[in-house]
Amino acid sequence: MELPKNWHSLKVGQLIEFEQLRRRTDLEELDQVLQLLNIVTAVPVEAFEAMPYSDVIALYSRLGWMADLPLAKKPAKRVKLAGKTYRFQSNPAAIPAHLFATVQTLSAEGAMMDNLHKIIAALLIEQRMTVTGYRDCPPIGKAEAAEAWEKLSEAVKAEMPAAIAYGYALFFSALLPKLLEGSLTYFQNQAKKMTKAAKRAAGSKHSSNSQVKT
Repeated sequence: MELPKNWHSLKVGQLIEFEQLRRRTDLEELDQVLQLLNIVTAVPVEAFEAMPYSDVIALYSRLGWMADLPLAKKPAKRVKLAGKTYRFQSNPAAIPAHLFATVQTLSAEGAMMDNLHKIIAALLIEQRMTVTGYRDCPPIGKAEAAEAWEKLSEAVKAEMPAAIAYGYALFFSALLPKLLEGSLTYFQNQAKKMTKAAKRAAGSKHSSNSQVKT
């Protein structure tokens, strides 16, 4: 089964689902693991439920790279989404007033990860290639800009690699790394519990087989 090998293999939408899963309190440890595998592979949970417990743990262990945050020293200069090229707005003060207020609201504590795609979309400016290089596209009306922002938000969620998104968000706010660290620590602990449970189950099975032979 194909599993993502790094943060570039995961999209922003999966990163958001990852954080939402961490916040759930209605799932047992194994169910959390199955849901996580579903997020990163798009394979139905039922398919993992039908697998031997040891196989599920083996798959989960291959996601060990998620224990480390993405490497993002600085944001990517440009990114392509939905067939268009965008540059990152490195100066938050240059964001249009109506979008800046929206970004502030979306960045409120407890909501930033859920709105990550919308926040990043507000920080991107469409560009076109000219004979002298990339140039910003002319400004558009407020209503048209709002519609374009919504569409771009969905493109960010579906297409942008998590590693690139992390670089943008890290530049804009120090809050995202703290949120991600909490998620990663949680799933690291879950992995340790699942591994110990698997070892106990294997030991119990070996002990039972020895008794039968005796």
